[in-house]
Amino acid sequence: MSVLHHSEVIRQHEMQPNFIISIVNLYAIVFVLPAKAELVKPSFIPYCLKNDSCWSDCNCSLVPGCKVLPMKDHTRKYILDTMNQLRDAHSIPQPSGLPMLKYNRELEQLSKCWATKCQDKYSNCFITQYFSETSQSLGQIELENRFQLVDLHWSYVISTWYEEVSAIDSLVVKSLPEGEAGRKIHNFAQLMSDHVLYTGCAWSISNNTSIFVCTYGPRGPNKGESIYEIGEVCSKCPSTYKCNLEKPFAKLCKQLPNMIQEEEQVKDTTENLREGDDEQEVSTKPKDKIDKKMNILLYIGAGFVLIVCCIIVFGAMFYVLKMNVT
Repeated sequence: MSVLHHSEVIRQHEMQPNFIISIVNLYAIVFVLPAKAELVKPSFIPYCLKNDSCWSDCNCSLVPGCKVLPMKDHTRKYILDTMNQLRDAHSIPQPSGLPMLKYNRELEQLSKCWATKCQDKYSNCFITQYFSETSQSLGQIELENRFQLVDLHWSYVISTWYEEVSAIDSLVVKSLPEGEAGRKIHNFAQLMSDHVLYTGCAWSISNNTSIFVCTYGPRGPNKGESIYEIGEVCSKCPSTYKCNLEKPFAKLCKQLPNMIQEEEQVKDTTENLREGDDEQEVSTKPKDKIDKKMNILLYIGAGFVLIVCCIIVFGAMFYVLKMNVT
């Protein structure tokens, strides 16, 4: 009959909870964590640049505690009107051809993907089939006592972007500065760029902090590039755009009905939006078939691993009990 020393018995008994803890941890890693990795992926591809540095930006995975809020038609219109009012009113230095912005739902989906991070930083990784480069403006509001977000908060955020104009002069307009000076006016530069034609926005909330994201296409200026050209109002409108000097937005270049080459390529969803579309797009489940198949394989594999681990644990426990009896 074999005899176990007291220290060895203690050691073997201590192994039991360790095995159990390991199983619990394995279960959490395999089943609980993936369930929290909810996705808000765009419904189109490609939507991200193919480089390693962009992988984490474009995984569209909600961080714990972050919630992407739905967008409604009236909110989209409110955002667009606010932006165009500021572009129309801006006059120092005088822009020579600012286009009237239009709303784009694909850019909105990119903004939603980035809003899943609930962080106040920019990403240049997002693209669409029509925009090989995009840019962003971001804002953040601290709310008290879970105060309900309303459209007026968008007006406040967009106005703070425009207020960066206090650091603007003709030299800055002609060449966006590098470093901290450029970062301080980043939001203004994107909002007031004469290269930008479309925008799409999203918002999210984490605890009492709300993040506001707008993505622009084509992108606004990088360092060293002009924010807009200075000159007489409407003297340098983009191709297929022209000023009609009629309100609203009399000083903005507007796309004329008979100049719709770009309109045929880029889907403009400013008008005829249907309420409820947003809830379908903001689905927090993987949308493509590849993701679904990968999830099925993951759960099958995890189940197999769990069964094997249970067999090992019960075998070890049986061995320990047997040794204790002998």
